[in-house]
Amino acid sequence: ARLTAIEVDKKLGTDTASEVERTEISRTDKNLLDPVSLGSLIVGIASLAWTIGVDLRDRIKDKQSVQNKLTEKIVDELLELPKLDDAIKRELVRIVVEKAIEELFKQ
Repeated sequence: ARLTAIEVDKKLGTDTASEVERTEISRTDKNLLDPVSLGSLIVGIASLAWTIGVDLRDRIKDKQSVQNKLTEKIVDELLELPKLDDAIKRELVRIVVEKAIEELFKQ
């Protein structure tokens, strides 16, 4: 979660990594996701990306096309999450999907 937050910060100029470190585990709407929830979200995105990516890879041989379709699909699913800003959600998904697709196409 920390590494992904750092990469999101680099791309968006945010301070998510510091917030992840400082945020106490709390369930109020005013706080960002706690580190455990953020980590679970990243693992969930990676798992979903891998599952859908395997199917797409078998049908679409172009790595970039698979990555774009997969990112779009997962972002659509995550837009319902209320605690994260849409730009952060999109960048988080993009980074995790990119890493999953890199590994998937190595096989």
